[in-house]
Amino acid sequence: MKLVLGTVQLGLDYGVSNQLGQVSVNQAHEILKTALNLGINTFDTAAAYGNSETILGSFLPQDSKIISKLPPQVNNAQSIEQLLNCSFDKLQVSQLHALMLHDADLLIKNPDILLQLKKLKKDKKITKIGASFYFPEQLEACLEFDLDIIQIPANILDQRFIKAGLLNKLKEKGIEIHVRSVFLQGLLLMNIAELSEYFHQFKILYKLDKHLSSISLNRLSASLGFLKSIPQIDALVVGCCHYKELIQIKQAFEQAPAFNASAFKSQDLALIYPANWPQRR
Repeated sequence: MKLVLGTVQLGLDYGVSNQLGQVSVNQAHEILKTALNLGINTFDTAAAYGNSETILGSFLPQDSKIISKLPPQVNNAQSIEQLLNCSFDKLQVSQLHALMLHDADLLIKNPDILLQLKKLKKDKKITKIGASFYFPEQLEACLEFDLDIIQIPANILDQRFIKAGLLNKLKEKGIEIHVRSVFLQGLLLMNIAELSEYFHQFKILYKLDKHLSSISLNRLSASLGFLKSIPQIDALVVGCCHYKELIQIKQAFEQAPAFNASAFKSQDLALIYPANWPQRR
């Protein structure tokens, strides 16, 4: 299992725990420099992440592994190569480690899109084809497609994909599994008192807080220790707003003990699905 640097914070004001807004270009470069120094050489970005691709392109060495996602609104196969070339220009590269669909439902709605992605792979413009998923049933419906890599949300509270028994099916097909939402947009790293009133309704947060205190384990180590204990996962996509946060994440990743989070899984989409949260003002 390895760490992948998620870069949405470099291009957008993102995350419930982010009080500072979008990071500056100088700070973004510090984060990227730190990642490389820590041995992190894979970077997750997207056309929809503001100017994230441009920032990566202005700094990263050519041998970096870059995963990007097509815009969510892409709706025809013909536009894919044009969109990819746009990403190439911003990233200053001629090949991507992986190109992913931001919305995996497009695989079912428009099979021609996968054919176009396969052509790009054959032409060596991309190394791997992937898709991002939000719901287990969505992934179940797409298992028939030839994907090289998938990205799913998983964390202490959101164990839907893990409990659905899909990880072994993916491994049997040789598909690489990347996990995002490791900290649930930073929610899992915050004290309950710091959270907005909306989150105070979820008793499981208090239960988790009490348990971690009783075993003297911090939230960062628990979050990483839980996912590290799942052997099918190939990579954790983690983001940060300051280079010192990335150093802390890397250290915790290396040292975190296994954490059994079975008592804290939630099916409440009002909690585990950030699209349902109230918008920050």
